[in-house]
Amino acid sequence: MQILRALQRQDDWKELEPVDVMFVCHDADRTWELDGRRYAPVIDTIQDALAARGLRGLTIAAPYSTATGELAHGRVLGFNRSFAANRLAATARRSAEVGDSYTWTRILAAAKPRGLIAIQPPRGLCEAARDAGVWVADAQHGWIPSTDFAAEPYYTRRYWSVNGSDPFPDYFLVWDDSSAENLRRVFAPRRVRTLRIGNLWCERFLRKDPDDPIASSGAWQSSTHRRRILVTLQWKVVTALDSLPPALQAAIRETCSEFDWVIRLHPCHEESADYASIRRSLTSTCGDRVVWQVPSDQPLPALLSGVDLHITYNSSSALEASYFNIITGFVDRRVDVLRSGMSHLLDDGLAEVIPEDAASIAQWIVRQMSTAARRPRMPADQTGDGASALMSLFA
Repeated sequence: MQILRALQRQDDWKELEPVDVMFVCHDADRTWELDGRRYAPVIDTIQDALAARGLRGLTIAAPYSTATGELAHGRVLGFNRSFAANRLAATARRSAEVGDSYTWTRILAAAKPRGLIAIQPPRGLCEAARDAGVWVADAQHGWIPSTDFAAEPYYTRRYWSVNGSDPFPDYFLVWDDSSAENLRRVFAPRRVRTLRIGNLWCERFLRKDPDDPIASSGAWQSSTHRRRILVTLQWKVVTALDSLPPALQAAIRETCSEFDWVIRLHPCHEESADYASIRRSLTSTCGDRVVWQVPSDQPLPALLSGVDLHITYNSSSALEASYFNIITGFVDRRVDVLRSGMSHLLDDGLAEVIPEDAASIAQWIVRQMSTAARRPRMPADQTGDGASALMSLFA
């Protein structure tokens, strides 16, 4: 049905023109809204940073996204009809990727970008870009563990061994030094370079530029003046409410008169089939002891700007909290897993594994709150000058 619907809409071939850099973005990545248009925190923040430095950009909506034109931030074009038609033809030859590669080749020939930035660029795109002499950068977000990244579902051998070619991008763009080192260990022999650019999305909220319509909105505010604890739920790692084990729920009940508890769902939860059950579970489990509906619609950095403590299962939101110098308590007790990518946070005291019983959790919270007021916010360049690092790709 998705392909059939795509065949009904005209493509934007007439709108294509030469640019300096091309982006590829899926609807699933557009988790925020700016001036009535869907906004992708990772891709669009990179695009805005490069545009501010004089680079002309263009975004292609990944198949089969529908947020194009006036529906999305920036200049976003769609080519779902061509992707669908070519994929149907290629599928008949048992080679769907070949169909996508043909469409990407046509797009690149018209746009003539010097480089291309996407989140997990597909094999067909990487092949077309390589043939066109255009570098491709994969904008990774989150922490990359020290385990062999090639074993992860997206970059498995069944992709890069097909036809004897490697569909890898030319660069990985990552948040932190630990992730960069873990990727270099696996991909340097395959001639893929890794560039640390920091977290430009968080950097916007640290800088608080009054001319930035997103960051200038300020920190999220609750209706009370009590200290605040943020719990971030995760997507596709554990069930959504595993970030709220019974002991933590009991600690919330014990401390809700002293602290404000704020829960943030992952942006993908709202689009998932489990969303209704998650809502029911949160309502029955937490009642009015926590605030979660409004915070779940806010950018994570905006929430972090206004809380004192952070709890999560093992999410990379701990990295984002560290930019604001906020301690994270991990619910996941597998220290070996946490150390595979978060060892620097654990060693620097910016993260700890929370206790297993409610009374100890409450004591841990009180102890952390006693030091929170003395922890200054990090300077605006804490995540590094990501824009300058990106510009090095165009030198």
